[in-house]
Amino acid sequence: MTTYLPKHLGIITLALVLSISIQGCDTTQQEGSDDPPGEAIEITDVSSDNIHDKFAQVAEQVPDFGGFYLDENGQPTAYLLDPNPDRAGEVEDALKEAFGEDILQRGDGPRREVDNPQLQLLEGAYSMGDLLSWHDRALGVFEFDEAVFVDLRERENNLTVGIDNLEAQSTIEDYLAGQDIPLEAVNIVEAQRREPHAHDLRSDFSSAQGGIEIGLAGTNSVCSHGYVARFNGNLGFITNSHCTSQRGSVTGTRYENPFSGGQIGVEAADPSYQNCYGGSRSCRKSDAAFIDYDDEASWSAEVARPQDWAGPSSSSATLDIDHGTDLSVRGGKAQPVSGEMVDKVGRTTGWTWGYIQKTCIAIGVNGGSVNGKPIVMRCQYDGSYSSAGGDSGSPVFKWHGDEVTIYGVHWGSGGAFSALQGIYDDF
Repeated sequence: MTTYLPKHLGIITLALVLSISIQGCDTTQQEGSDDPPGEAIEITDVSSDNIHDKFAQVAEQVPDFGGFYLDENGQPTAYLLDPNPDRAGEVEDALKEAFGEDILQRGDGPRREVDNPQLQLLEGAYSMGDLLSWHDRALGVFEFDEAVFVDLRERENNLTVGIDNLEAQSTIEDYLAGQDIPLEAVNIVEAQRREPHAHDLRSDFSSAQGGIEIGLAGTNSVCSHGYVARFNGNLGFITNSHCTSQRGSVTGTRYENPFSGGQIGVEAADPSYQNCYGGSRSCRKSDAAFIDYDDEASWSAEVARPQDWAGPSSSSATLDIDHGTDLSVRGGKAQPVSGEMVDKVGRTTGWTWGYIQKTCIAIGVNGGSVNGKPIVMRCQYDGSYSSAGGDSGSPVFKWHGDEVTIYGVHWGSGGAFSALQGIYDDF
């Protein structure tokens, strides 16, 4: 089986922070400061549009637009029903209006230089208007237990539906046909359900090995410390909802620095899940909870920087920290795009990086339930970076050398993460 894991609560301001102690040495920390160093992210300044809404905006200007992504070389690529090269300027203008002036440069970075990105046009079979309409109707497949995910696959100009048992393919096809979705536009694949990176119970991790972690008080469970946040005027941080004692409900879970045993904060906000898909499922847009810092807690608002990283083909990287410099936050992007390079730093696998492979996918959560109903996470993202148990809550970001742009929070195997937009929407 393959499942992905895991505006109503007030004003929250995010910056990124990781607190770590390696080999008895702490990263630079601040104590008692009102504001974290680096650039904070004001959630109330961000639009509520997800990447599908952005695609719809492009389609309003270019009706035969069929998708946008970055190819393996970082070059911007778009589908059109009529990909005449003379139309590149028209498409560029629409993309910049929807995503921002930097959209064509998103593929550039320290590991992949794209000096002069040129928009490539490919011939598509389907318009974005049709794909969005079919995608929304296809979400009803979650009424079937075999459904794993539904993806508007902008890299392929079609839809992909993942199921955990191909014997159910004909049933799924009958459902899609009944929704007036042409089956030739849908790729049905066998998908393995993903396991959430919940609490890591391995007791053999010493402080020298643990990396960047937070512990749930009174247990051997650990997750990763994510973003510094300000919620209703209180300073704290973001980790995963599934790293609390109960998803979608504030139960006052306490968190400690597992190296010192000192308490650092208490769960203060965890948005509720909503009934969805005919009331048979519980849904949210982010696996995130806010932890209110204790008054005496010390913290750092940069991302701790390990000495090296590992790419998609490696399982983990070093946990040893480069104490000479941290990674400074310079802002955030609410809607990452397919093909972008992304990084994460977590207490188990360290600093790993990969590429965004799927955007805004609806995915079922393997294990656990809310209000007695299986969980479906809406509009989640997939990156090809490595991860493992205990990495839950890790920051996902784009790396720029000594600075980072926050993209979201990691929560599950296979590089599953909630984009900042989902956190904005839930909180």
